Amino acid sequence: MTPLLALDYFFPQALSLPSAGLVDPQAPAMADPVLIETALASDEAKAAILSARLEIPRPMLAAR
Repeated sequence: MTPLLALDYFFPQALSLPSAGLVDPQAPAMADPVLIETALASDEAKAAILSARLEIPRPMLAAR
């Protein structure tokens, strides 16, 4: 859950969430890794921060 929350903080549009965010019943059950990777690639500096703080190698961030 922490990686998902961090992603939503740094890349709020990446998950295409409804206005209520992650708690909205209309939110998708699974995050789309393609959308996540697209968002990460749009700002590699933020992606590097996420990678370091979450201790997840950058290439694996979208898969988590």
